[in-house]
This record gives sequence, C-alpha cells and structure tokens, in this order.
Amino acid sequence: PETKKEEKTEQVVLSESKRYKLGQCDTVGRRNDMQDSMVIVGAFRGKPNEDLFCVFDGHGTAESARYAAKHYPDVLIQAMAENEDDVVKSLKASFLKINKDMEPFAKHNGSTAVVAYIVEN
Repeated sequence: PETKKEEKTEQVVLSESKRYKLGQCDTVGRRNDMQDSMVIVGAFRGKPNEDLFCVFDGHGTAESARYAAKHYPDVLIQAMAENEDDVVKSLKASFLKINKDMEPFAKHNGSTAVVAYIVEN
C-alpha cells in the first residue's frame, strides 16, 4: 500500500526580511515524510540591519528539526546577550544548548543545521 507523503518543509516565519527576497524549495525524496524545518527572522533581535535564516535537516524523524526551528532564535538571542554579541561564541553556545535541550527526546533522531546570521552595518 502506498502511504501519503508529507511534502512540505515546516516553516517558522517569525518576521519577513525587509532586506532580502526569499524563496524556498524542497523535496521528500524516498522518505514518507518531510523531516526538515526552516526559520526566517527578519529584523532579528528587533534590529532592522540583522536577519536570521535557518534550515534544520531532520534525521530519523522531524521531531528534532521542528524543535530546533521553534526554539533556536530565542536560544541564539540569549547566547548573544551572554556573549556580548560575539557571533562565533554565540553560535557555538546556541548549538550546544539546543543539542543539550534535545537530549531527553532525541535518542534515535537528530538534525543538522545551516544558519545564516546576516548583519549589515
């Protein structure tokens, strides 16, 4: 029997980017469900010169990718505050925190991430 495929990436658009026009394309491939999630945060941290774009590629299930997409922007905001806006330290700290936060439920699944944090002075 053929199973219906979930064919769309879950999108978390917190705010549109006013600086960039965006498009997105995805494909499920051989899997029965889409395991990826995408985040767009224009004017990240309320600053018009910052944008945050993320793709979380779920592995095993969509659970980890969806969790990361939902929580990553706030975790990065917290890390930026704690690291005095040091981008490298903040990105590292935010990935480590999300990973730790997912430990209780991400035993047999996970996610990779591509994150673009763009600042224009």
